[in-house]
Amino acid sequence: MKNSVLLKLFLILIAVLLIVPINVFASDENTDTVLDEDGIFKVLFIGNSFSADATDADYSDDSILYEIMKSMVGDSLQINVGVAMSGAKPFAWHATVAESNSPVYTFIYFEGENQRQILGSSERTSQEVLTYTDWDAIVLQPYARELETGVSMREHQEVVKLCPLKASTPYLLDHVKTFAEQADIYLYLIWADASDTTVFDAAREDYNKICNYTRLAETYTGTTTGAGFKDTIPVGAAVQAIRGTYIAKFNVNTEAEEVELSTDPQIGIQRDGVHLSFSIGRYLAGLTCAEVLIPEEWRVKDYTLPPLRTSAIAGELPEEYLELIRHAVDAALSSAELEGNEKYNVDCLAGYEEDPIELIKSELEAYTYTFSNIQNAEELEQAWESKLTEGTSYDITGDISVEGNVTSGEQITANLNFRHGYLTGTATVTANITIDPPDTQDTTSDTGTDVTPPQDDADKLQPALLISIIVIVAAVLLTVIAICIKKVKK
Repeated sequence: MKNSVLLKLFLILIAVLLIVPINVFASDENTDTVLDEDGIFKVLFIGNSFSADATDADYSDDSILYEIMKSMVGDSLQINVGVAMSGAKPFAWHATVAESNSPVYTFIYFEGENQRQILGSSERTSQEVLTYTDWDAIVLQPYARELETGVSMREHQEVVKLCPLKASTPYLLDHVKTFAEQADIYLYLIWADASDTTVFDAAREDYNKICNYTRLAETYTGTTTGAGFKDTIPVGAAVQAIRGTYIAKFNVNTEAEEVELSTDPQIGIQRDGVHLSFSIGRYLAGLTCAEVLIPEEWRVKDYTLPPLRTSAIAGELPEEYLELIRHAVDAALSSAELEGNEKYNVDCLAGYEEDPIELIKSELEAYTYTFSNIQNAEELEQAWESKLTEGTSYDITGDISVEGNVTSGEQITANLNFRHGYLTGTATVTANITIDPPDTQDTTSDTGTDVTPPQDDADKLQPALLISIIVIVAAVLLTVIAICIKKVKK
């Protein structure tokens, strides 16, 4: 009987030891989230091209917003994104065409990954869009000039009835709640236009005006339904925060005949002085929207955000850009927690003012390499390129050009062209040369302060260490059990 009990205990312990490693290394996508009832989160944006910037809907089958939200929720929830838009239109226009039920909207819908559908080009009514599916969230996006003055821009006053923001906003809230009663309604805080990339914190005065009317608009409610905004998505605050960094001075490929993904122009955080850039700008807007729309309890543990879109002209973009975006979004979300007239009054990010090209150039030119067993300029160029491309944040563009003869004991210089994201620079690098006898096996060495950080292997060791501990504990337990069984038999 005792042997039977001990055998059962032994089997239970073995089962526990087998289960523990599975739990330890299980996917981070385990969550106690209370998800949307049908397992699909469906969000609709109604606005103009600024809504296209947030949803990333108009230039590609891929949506940055979709990818960001999907990374947050993992496989536990499907994400569908829709946008109903008409270019350069204010709230007053949207309210007027809603009243007449006019078929004027371009409607684009992302149903899961890479399932982009254009469901109408300037031919859908707002009622059709609102009833297309059971939306969980609807984002209403006003127009910049409308929020700077509180009324619709002048060119639309002849054709709209609800010019004041205090009239158009309640009407739209009633309209949405009437045809999509189940949806939460959000207000989109937009950014001010800024085509001047020569100064930091551009368009601050216009941004402050936008904040004033946004704070007012978010207090309005529908006159018949009593519907109001659940929250405001502070995209404009994130844009303003990043305008105090070196990104604000980007001026890249601005002469391109076509503004599209293949040309990827950069005017600060924008692509044309008005709309956000395809990679950094749209990612910034998408992340801000996702942070507000996706509740914390829906998110998987330790999720990883997707990388920035690869640029057609700059290739893979530096991780530093994504770091900047995260900080700008955090600053925007913090500004939304402020009270009164301080709400959305975001400061420019500090610590990112200096051009990284100048920092890289200074580091490269302050460093002196020492190469041994180098016989000619070609070998030196190859050795130099190998050293200069190890784990760096920049890419070498073109060949390293060594001038003059390679002579032992002399210092050699070469010009190096490099790229860091959208920015380019040139540095003059230096090396000391020694030529050893033919039987010398040494090839290259370097001195000075290395600009390449050593690789951290701590994370790689943690799983192996954990497995070792589990094996040791298992061995001890099995030994104890064996001793007990032996004693019982005696």
